[in-house]
Amino acid sequence: MKIFLSHSTKNKKIALKFADFLESLSGEIEVFCSSEKENISTGQNFNKVIFSELSLCNVFIPLLSKEFFESKYCMFELGFAYCYYCTRDNMQDEYILPFLLPPLSKEEALKGTPLADMQISEINKKESMHNLIQWLKGKNNIDIVAKANSKASLCVSEIEQILLQEQNFYKNARIIACCDMSNQLDDVRENDIINYNSDKGSIVVNYDFNPKKHKRLKRASFISLVLGFVDRIDILKYLKVNINSNFRFLLTNSTGSLKNIFVEFKYSDTHNILKKFEIPLEAGENSISISLAEMKSDALAKITEICFVVHPTDVYDDRGTYCISNIEIS
Repeated sequence: MKIFLSHSTKNKKIALKFADFLESLSGEIEVFCSSEKENISTGQNFNKVIFSELSLCNVFIPLLSKEFFESKYCMFELGFAYCYYCTRDNMQDEYILPFLLPPLSKEEALKGTPLADMQISEINKKESMHNLIQWLKGKNNIDIVAKANSKASLCVSEIEQILLQEQNFYKNARIIACCDMSNQLDDVRENDIINYNSDKGSIVVNYDFNPKKHKRLKRASFISLVLGFVDRIDILKYLKVNINSNFRFLLTNSTGSLKNIFVEFKYSDTHNILKKFEIPLEAGENSISISLAEMKSDALAKITEICFVVHPTDVYDDRGTYCISNIEIS
Protein backbone atom coordinates (compact mmCIF):
# COMPACT_ATOMS: atom_id res chain seq x y z
CA MET A 1 0.00 0.00 0.00
CA LYS A 2 1.34 3.41 -1.00
CA ILE A 3 0.32 6.31 1.23
CA PHE A 4 0.79 9.95 0.25
CA LEU A 5 1.23 12.09 3.38
CA SER A 6 0.35 15.70 2.54
CA HIS A 7 1.55 18.32 5.03
CA SER A 8 2.84 21.83 5.48
CA THR A 9 6.61 22.12 5.86
CA LYS A 10 5.87 23.93 9.13
CA ASN A 11 4.44 20.64 10.43
CA LYS A 12 7.48 18.67 9.26
CA LYS A 13 8.37 17.11 12.63
CA ILE A 14 4.89 15.70 13.09
CA ALA A 15 4.70 14.46 9.50
CA LEU A 16 8.01 12.59 9.83
CA LYS A 17 6.96 11.05 13.15
CA PHE A 18 3.63 9.92 11.66
CA ALA A 19 5.32 8.54 8.53
CA ASP A 20 7.75 6.49 10.65
CA PHE A 21 4.84 5.11 12.66
CA LEU A 22 2.88 4.09 9.54
CA GLU A 23 5.85 2.30 7.98
CA SER A 24 6.65 0.55 11.28
CA LEU A 25 3.23 -1.13 11.20
CA SER A 26 3.94 -3.32 8.18
CA GLY A 27 6.45 -4.02 5.45
CA GLU A 28 3.53 -3.69 3.03
CA ILE A 29 3.15 0.03 3.79
CA GLU A 30 5.21 2.60 1.87
CA VAL A 31 4.77 6.26 2.76
CA PHE A 32 5.65 9.19 0.53
CA CYS A 33 6.46 12.22 2.69
CA SER A 34 8.16 15.12 0.89
CA SER A 35 10.02 16.06 4.08
CA GLU A 36 11.94 12.77 3.97
CA LYS A 37 15.17 13.55 2.14
CA GLU A 38 15.36 10.23 0.31
CA ASN A 39 11.93 10.69 -1.29
CA ILE A 40 13.09 13.52 -3.56
CA SER A 41 16.65 13.22 -4.83
CA THR A 42 18.93 16.15 -5.62
CA GLY A 43 18.27 17.41 -9.14
CA GLN A 44 14.78 15.91 -9.43
CA ASN A 45 11.91 18.15 -10.50
CA PHE A 46 9.87 18.62 -7.30
CA ASN A 47 6.57 19.23 -9.09
CA LYS A 48 6.91 16.17 -11.29
CA VAL A 49 7.75 13.93 -8.32
CA ILE A 50 4.73 15.18 -6.36
CA PHE A 51 2.41 14.68 -9.35
CA SER A 52 3.75 11.18 -9.96
CA GLU A 53 3.38 10.12 -6.32
CA LEU A 54 -0.14 11.51 -6.14
CA SER A 55 -1.02 9.46 -9.23
CA LEU A 56 0.38 6.25 -7.75
CA CYS A 57 -0.83 6.38 -4.14
CA ASN A 58 -3.59 4.12 -2.79
CA VAL A 59 -4.40 6.39 0.15
CA PHE A 60 -4.11 10.15 0.56
CA ILE A 61 -3.64 11.43 4.14
CA PRO A 62 -3.66 15.22 4.57
CA LEU A 63 -2.45 16.60 7.93
CA LEU A 64 -4.95 19.43 8.33
CA SER A 65 -3.63 22.46 10.19
CA LYS A 66 -3.82 26.22 9.88
CA GLU A 67 -0.45 26.07 8.12
CA PHE A 68 -1.79 23.39 5.73
CA PHE A 69 -4.50 25.72 4.45
CA GLU A 70 -1.99 28.56 4.08
CA SER A 71 0.20 26.42 1.78
CA LYS A 72 -0.41 26.60 -1.98
CA TYR A 73 1.25 23.20 -2.45
CA CYS A 74 -1.02 21.59 0.14
CA MET A 75 -4.07 23.07 -1.57
CA PHE A 76 -2.86 21.70 -4.91
CA GLU A 77 -2.34 18.22 -3.43
CA LEU A 78 -5.74 18.22 -1.72
CA GLY A 79 -7.45 19.41 -4.92
CA PHE A 80 -5.72 16.73 -7.00
CA ALA A 81 -6.69 14.03 -4.50
CA TYR A 82 -10.31 15.16 -4.48
CA CYS A 83 -10.46 15.17 -8.31
CA TYR A 84 -8.99 11.68 -8.40
CA TYR A 85 -11.45 10.54 -5.75
CA CYS A 86 -14.38 11.87 -7.79
CA THR A 87 -13.28 10.17 -11.00
CA ARG A 88 -12.62 6.73 -9.53
CA ASP A 89 -14.74 3.90 -10.95
CA ASN A 90 -15.53 2.78 -7.42
CA MET A 91 -15.60 5.87 -5.20
CA GLN A 92 -14.68 5.01 -1.62
CA ASP A 93 -14.56 7.34 1.34
CA GLU A 94 -11.41 5.55 2.47
CA TYR A 95 -9.21 7.01 -0.26
CA ILE A 96 -8.85 10.36 1.57
CA LEU A 97 -8.20 10.02 5.30
CA PRO A 98 -7.85 13.50 6.88
CA PHE A 99 -5.99 13.85 10.17
CA LEU A 100 -6.36 17.00 12.25
CA LEU A 101 -3.63 18.94 14.04
CA PRO A 102 -4.71 21.19 16.93
CA PRO A 103 -5.50 23.99 17.55
CA LEU A 104 -7.55 23.68 14.33
CA SER A 105 -11.01 22.33 15.18
CA LYS A 106 -12.99 19.69 13.31
CA GLU A 107 -15.78 22.17 12.73
CA GLU A 108 -13.59 24.64 10.85
CA ALA A 109 -11.16 22.25 9.17
CA LEU A 110 -13.05 21.41 5.95
CA LYS A 111 -15.96 23.81 6.35
CA GLY A 112 -17.17 25.24 3.04
CA THR A 113 -15.39 22.58 0.95
CA PRO A 114 -16.78 19.54 -0.91
CA LEU A 115 -15.11 17.43 1.80
CA ALA A 116 -17.04 19.08 4.65
CA ASP A 117 -18.94 15.89 5.54
CA MET A 118 -15.85 13.67 5.53
CA GLN A 119 -14.88 11.99 8.81
CA ILE A 120 -11.77 13.57 10.34
CA SER A 121 -9.39 11.85 12.77
CA GLU A 122 -7.30 13.65 15.40
CA ILE A 123 -3.61 12.86 15.20
CA ASN A 124 -3.03 13.35 18.93
CA LYS A 125 -5.74 10.86 19.97
CA LYS A 126 -4.95 7.19 20.63
CA GLU A 127 -8.43 6.20 19.47
CA SER A 128 -7.74 7.67 16.02
CA MET A 129 -4.52 5.67 15.66
CA HIS A 130 -6.16 2.46 16.84
CA ASN A 131 -9.03 2.95 14.37
CA LEU A 132 -6.48 3.46 11.58
CA ILE A 133 -4.77 0.19 12.50
CA GLN A 134 -8.10 -1.66 12.44
CA TRP A 135 -8.93 -0.11 9.06
CA LEU A 136 -5.59 -1.24 7.62
CA LYS A 137 -6.11 -4.77 8.94
CA GLY A 138 -9.82 -5.18 8.28
CA LYS A 139 -10.57 -3.45 5.00
CA ASN A 140 -7.16 -3.66 3.38
CA ASN A 141 -5.87 -7.01 4.69
CA ILE A 142 -2.54 -5.49 5.65
CA ASP A 143 -0.40 -7.79 7.80
CA ILE A 144 0.16 -5.59 10.87
CA VAL A 145 3.02 -6.23 13.30
CA ALA A 146 2.51 -7.29 16.89
CA LYS A 147 2.22 -4.54 19.54
CA ALA A 148 0.86 -2.12 16.93
CA ASN A 149 -1.34 -0.46 19.55
CA SER A 150 1.70 0.14 21.75
CA LYS A 151 3.44 1.77 18.80
CA ALA A 152 0.35 3.94 18.29
CA SER A 153 0.34 5.06 21.93
CA LEU A 154 4.02 5.96 21.75
CA CYS A 155 3.51 7.88 18.49
CA VAL A 156 0.62 9.86 19.98
CA SER A 157 2.71 10.71 23.05
CA GLU A 158 5.64 11.90 20.93
CA ILE A 159 3.38 13.94 18.63
CA GLU A 160 1.72 15.52 21.67
CA GLN A 161 5.14 16.63 22.94
CA ILE A 162 5.96 18.17 19.54
CA LEU A 163 2.63 20.02 19.55
CA LEU A 164 3.31 21.34 23.05
CA GLN A 165 6.81 22.49 22.11
CA GLU A 166 5.52 24.28 19.02
CA GLN A 167 2.45 25.91 20.58
CA ASN A 168 2.62 29.64 19.93
CA PHE A 169 0.63 31.62 22.49
CA TYR A 170 1.25 34.87 20.67
CA LYS A 171 0.06 33.53 17.31
CA ASN A 172 -3.08 31.84 18.66
CA ALA A 173 -4.20 34.65 20.94
CA ARG A 174 -6.54 37.55 20.35
CA ILE A 175 -4.74 40.51 21.96
CA ILE A 176 -6.77 43.16 23.76
CA ALA A 177 -5.72 46.23 25.75
CA CYS A 178 -8.39 47.43 28.17
CA CYS A 179 -8.90 49.42 31.36
CA ASP A 180 -11.52 50.54 33.86
CA MET A 181 -13.39 53.43 32.23
CA SER A 182 -16.12 53.84 34.87
CA ASN A 183 -14.77 57.09 36.36
CA GLN A 184 -13.16 58.72 33.35
CA LEU A 185 -13.98 62.15 31.96
CA ASP A 186 -15.83 62.42 28.63
CA ASP A 187 -12.73 63.52 26.70
CA VAL A 188 -10.65 60.51 27.82
CA ARG A 189 -10.67 57.40 25.63
CA GLU A 190 -9.51 53.90 26.53
CA ASN A 191 -6.79 54.16 23.90
CA ASP A 192 -5.44 57.25 25.71
CA ILE A 193 -4.90 55.19 28.86
CA ILE A 194 -3.51 52.00 27.34
CA ASN A 195 -2.52 50.97 23.82
CA TYR A 196 -0.15 48.45 22.31
CA ASN A 197 1.61 47.35 19.14
CA SER A 198 2.82 43.85 18.44
CA ASP A 199 5.30 42.26 16.07
CA LYS A 200 6.95 38.85 15.85
CA GLY A 201 6.07 37.69 19.34
CA SER A 202 6.70 40.99 21.15
CA ILE A 203 3.91 43.17 22.56
CA VAL A 204 4.87 46.74 23.44
CA VAL A 205 2.42 48.42 25.82
CA ASN A 206 2.14 52.17 26.41
CA TYR A 207 0.08 53.38 29.35
CA ASP A 208 -0.88 56.68 30.94
CA PHE A 209 -3.07 56.74 34.04
CA ASN A 210 -3.57 60.51 33.60
CA PRO A 211 -3.55 61.15 29.83
CA LYS A 212 -5.11 64.63 29.96
CA LYS A 213 -3.13 65.73 33.01
CA HIS A 214 -6.27 66.58 34.97
CA LYS A 215 -5.32 67.45 38.53
CA ARG A 216 -8.43 65.86 40.03
CA LEU A 217 -8.83 62.96 37.65
CA LYS A 218 -9.56 59.64 39.33
CA ARG A 219 -7.14 57.08 37.94
CA ALA A 220 -8.43 53.95 36.25
CA SER A 221 -8.53 51.16 38.83
CA PHE A 222 -6.60 48.87 36.43
CA ILE A 223 -5.11 48.50 32.99
CA SER A 224 -4.82 45.08 31.39
CA LEU A 225 -3.18 43.43 28.43
CA VAL A 226 -5.26 40.34 27.60
CA LEU A 227 -4.34 37.24 25.60
CA GLY A 228 -7.77 35.86 24.71
CA PHE A 229 -8.35 32.34 23.37
CA VAL A 230 -11.68 31.99 21.57
CA ASP A 231 -11.42 28.19 21.36
CA ARG A 232 -9.84 27.93 24.83
CA ILE A 233 -6.41 26.40 25.34
CA ASP A 234 -5.53 23.28 27.26
CA ILE A 235 -2.61 24.04 29.59
CA LEU A 236 -3.27 21.03 31.79
CA LYS A 237 -1.72 18.71 29.21
CA TYR A 238 1.67 20.34 29.85
CA LEU A 239 1.48 19.19 33.47
CA LYS A 240 0.59 15.67 32.37
CA VAL A 241 3.78 15.54 30.32
CA ASN A 242 5.97 17.34 32.89
CA ILE A 243 4.90 18.16 36.44
CA ASN A 244 7.62 20.84 36.56
CA SER A 245 6.22 22.83 33.62
CA ASN A 246 6.32 26.61 33.91
CA PHE A 247 4.57 29.48 32.17
CA ARG A 248 7.39 31.82 31.14
CA PHE A 249 7.70 35.24 29.57
CA LEU A 250 10.12 38.13 29.38
CA LEU A 251 8.91 41.49 30.63
CA THR A 252 11.10 44.43 29.68
CA ASN A 253 10.35 47.34 32.01
CA SER A 254 11.50 49.79 29.37
CA THR A 255 10.93 53.05 31.27
CA GLY A 256 11.46 51.51 34.70
CA SER A 257 8.02 52.80 35.65
CA LEU A 258 6.47 49.51 36.83
CA LYS A 259 6.78 48.21 40.39
CA ASN A 260 4.61 45.11 39.94
CA ILE A 261 2.42 43.31 37.48
CA PHE A 262 -0.33 40.76 38.17
CA VAL A 263 -0.76 37.70 35.94
CA GLU A 264 -4.27 36.25 35.97
CA PHE A 265 -5.29 32.91 34.48
CA LYS A 266 -9.01 32.80 33.62
CA TYR A 267 -11.18 29.91 32.50
CA SER A 268 -14.64 29.05 31.11
CA ASP A 269 -16.95 31.34 29.15
CA THR A 270 -17.47 33.54 32.21
CA HIS A 271 -13.71 34.17 32.55
CA ASN A 272 -13.45 33.08 36.17
CA ILE A 273 -10.06 33.71 37.78
CA LEU A 274 -8.30 30.42 38.44
CA LYS A 275 -5.19 31.99 39.96
CA LYS A 276 -3.61 35.43 40.28
CA PHE A 277 0.14 35.99 40.68
CA GLU A 278 1.77 39.23 41.83
CA ILE A 279 5.17 39.71 40.18
CA PRO A 280 7.61 42.36 41.55
CA LEU A 281 9.64 44.01 38.79
CA GLU A 282 13.00 45.66 38.29
CA ALA A 283 13.94 48.19 35.62
CA GLY A 284 15.01 46.55 32.36
CA GLU A 285 14.55 42.85 31.61
CA ASN A 286 12.63 40.55 33.97
CA SER A 287 12.49 36.82 33.22
CA ILE A 288 9.25 35.58 34.73
CA SER A 289 8.50 31.93 35.51
CA ILE A 290 5.20 30.71 37.02
CA SER A 291 4.83 27.08 38.10
CA LEU A 292 1.76 25.42 36.58
CA ALA A 293 1.72 22.99 39.51
CA GLU A 294 0.69 25.90 41.75
CA MET A 295 -2.68 26.02 40.00
CA LYS A 296 -3.16 22.34 39.21
CA SER A 297 -6.84 22.03 38.39
CA ASP A 298 -9.13 20.67 35.68
CA ALA A 299 -9.84 24.33 34.88
CA LEU A 300 -6.36 24.54 33.31
CA ALA A 301 -7.79 22.55 30.39
CA LYS A 302 -10.16 25.38 29.45
CA ILE A 303 -8.19 28.61 29.76
CA THR A 304 -9.86 31.51 27.95
CA GLU A 305 -7.66 34.43 28.99
CA ILE A 306 -4.23 35.21 30.38
CA CYS A 307 -4.21 38.79 31.65
CA PHE A 308 -1.31 41.07 32.57
CA VAL A 309 -2.82 43.60 34.98
CA VAL A 310 -1.41 46.82 36.44
CA HIS A 311 -3.04 49.04 39.08
CA PRO A 312 -2.21 52.69 39.93
CA THR A 313 -0.35 51.46 43.03
CA ASP A 314 1.86 49.23 40.85
CA VAL A 315 3.61 52.13 39.07
CA TYR A 316 6.22 54.71 39.95
CA ASP A 317 4.99 57.06 37.22
CA ASP A 318 1.58 57.57 35.68
CA ARG A 319 3.08 57.14 32.24
CA GLY A 320 5.37 54.41 30.93
CA THR A 321 6.18 51.64 28.47
CA TYR A 322 6.85 47.94 28.88
CA CYS A 323 7.20 44.95 26.57
CA ILE A 324 6.05 41.34 26.94
CA SER A 325 7.77 38.73 24.77
CA ASN A 326 9.04 35.11 24.66
CA ILE A 327 5.75 33.72 25.97
CA GLU A 328 5.99 29.94 26.32
CA ILE A 329 5.44 26.93 28.55
CA SER A 330 8.44 24.72 29.21
